[in-house]
Amino acid sequence: MKKLIIINGPMGIGKTTVCQELKRLMAPCFYLDGDWAWMMEPFTVTDENKEMVLQNIRFLLQNYLENDFAQNILFSWVIPQEEIFDLITDDLTDTDFEVVKITLTASENSLISRLEDDIVLGLRKREIVEKSLAYLDNYKSMKTHKIMTDNKTPLQIAKEIKLYSDIN
Repeated sequence: MKKLIIINGPMGIGKTTVCQELKRLMAPCFYLDGDWAWMMEPFTVTDENKEMVLQNIRFLLQNYLENDFAQNILFSWVIPQEEIFDLITDDLTDTDFEVVKITLTASENSLISRLEDDIVLGLRKREIVEKSLAYLDNYKSMKTHKIMTDNKTPLQIAKEIKLYSDIN
């Protein structure tokens, strides 16, 4: 049975970096970063744009699920509310698959440190720190498998995700 492995967490937690390691460990697999669906300038959140992004994500995930190339589909995104999981997966049809939900989390200090490093490199803007920290609490009550990322390398985290998804 195919597995859709959804990896979420706040901005700057390391989802993309971990998924780059995880896709090598789980090859052959597909990988979709939900942020790719938001590539626009200027970045503008409207109801119309949100619906377009969700439709594009569902379209790609559906195609990955229908393709025989791989049994595992990795999807990473900032998902700060439980109901977003259903918005993503409810319309995926015609294929038998299991959803594995993983949340990457960190201490506030660790998350701030990662975001500050990204700011220095010009990858993020300063206002992302407050927004990302505000999201941290949202993940505590989600019905997902939590992985604390403090003091772990992306490869260690990827191995932990693979082990968990192999068992479940």
